[in-house]
Amino acid sequence: MKNSVIILILNNSLLFVSNFIFHAGTPLRVNYPMVKRTAIWYFLSILGFLARLSPTLDFYLLADDLFMFATGMSLFYSW
Repeated sequence: MKNSVIILILNNSLLFVSNFIFHAGTPLRVNYPMVKRTAIWYFLSILGFLARLSPTLDFYLLADDLFMFATGMSLFYSW
């Protein structure tokens, strides 16, 4: 599970950096509602992952489901 988070971080970092490399100027059009949705789901994904690692919380399965669903939604909106 930790390895999948590393891949997710690399994937989103590549997406972010490639926008600056391949589009030297300002982009023609930015879909701000989708950018906001991606950021919200990515933030929820990070919260779910951190909650899943916490030894004091008793809702591991809920945190794991939040992490998996939010990760999928983040990837859906980012691409």
